Amino acid sequence: MKEAKSPPSCKAEHFGLVSDRMSQAECQPPGSPRLSPFGWINLASKIIYIVFTLIGKAIFAIFHRPAGTASWAWHVKLEGMRSFQSGLTMVEIQHVRRSTNSRCKKFAREQRLQTSTVHVPDGFTGHWFGSPDASRVVVYFHGGGYTAPLNCEQLLVMQECIKGLEDVSGFVLSYALASEQANPYPLQLQQAVAMIDYLINDVKKKPENIILASDSAGAHLTLGVLLHISHPHPKIPPINNLQGLLRGALLISPWVTFDVSAPSMHSNEGKDTLRRSSLAYWAKNFLDGAEVDAWNTPLSAPSEWWADLKVEDILVTYGEDELMRDDITTFCATLQAHHSRITTKMFPEEFHGYAIISHFLGRKSACESERFYVQWVRDILEPSNTQKLN
Repeated sequence: MKEAKSPPSCKAEHFGLVSDRMSQAECQPPGSPRLSPFGWINLASKIIYIVFTLIGKAIFAIFHRPAGTASWAWHVKLEGMRSFQSGLTMVEIQHVRRSTNSRCKKFAREQRLQTSTVHVPDGFTGHWFGSPDASRVVVYFHGGGYTAPLNCEQLLVMQECIKGLEDVSGFVLSYALASEQANPYPLQLQQAVAMIDYLINDVKKKPENIILASDSAGAHLTLGVLLHISHPHPKIPPINNLQGLLRGALLISPWVTFDVSAPSMHSNEGKDTLRRSSLAYWAKNFLDGAEVDAWNTPLSAPSEWWADLKVEDILVTYGEDELMRDDITTFCATLQAHHSRITTKMFPEEFHGYAIISHFLGRKSACESERFYVQWVRDILEPSNTQKLN
């Protein structure tokens, strides 16, 4: 696959433990939007409005906190997340958040991890955690509605899965973020496919030694990749020399449809960190006029396509309090009818991406879903290892 090859011009920067040599410009996806001076003024006014509104909600919650909320601080943080997601445009979110590339470097420094970056022109940018020469690799596609860059809490998913294991590395794809101005579908799928081609044909990883881990929009991307392997997207070249099956796919709260009419979309609004209006807005800008198809809407893919997925084991986890709960449940039923080695588990009283977001909100220990999926990945990496995580 031409896009995924590493020609002589391909940049590979090795940071060791703490060095940081690749510039932000080199890692920045093409077509990244920029705010005008007026745009910055508008952004500042929105942030001020969100902050003062949140202060009002925080004061109100002292006396009238919703039933079932773990604590006052937890409630206020959740309200802040909802206000931030729904109150800013895609471009504004990308300007107030550090980039995926910057987050990867920061995480590696803080955790004292060996890391390196590969940049394939017109292909993708990715970050190794551990040695690129390790025979096994856990790939991570991060969520964020194709709008927001990666959080360090998402990197913890990958890190917990490979921590202490020998001959295993992690790899994070820094895909281009969609906005009102740039990077619409199917660019992210093209980059993910190029990355898989790179792993197989350039660094010679065997499919049976590759695990795809992902959350939310990242899980949506994983499903697009799996469908593309067996049923190539007409605008994206197929992956060359993929013989055999990928070892596994972890899908945390996968985004499986852009429709927001399912009953749980209404009944769980207020329980989840997401809002229906945000999902609809992100989907509209991600598609940017493109037609809905099997690769961008897994729930609508032909059911028989799930019978020949080139992956051994699949785990889908999601929460009872998600907006997406009903759609994910329907999708899981389709997968179970056509793929023999799939595990699905819904966790009570958990919202969208609960394990990741709860760490962001201050949780120190692993929740039930995190313990479950981390152990699942470690078990398929080392089936003979009977040691369980605490």
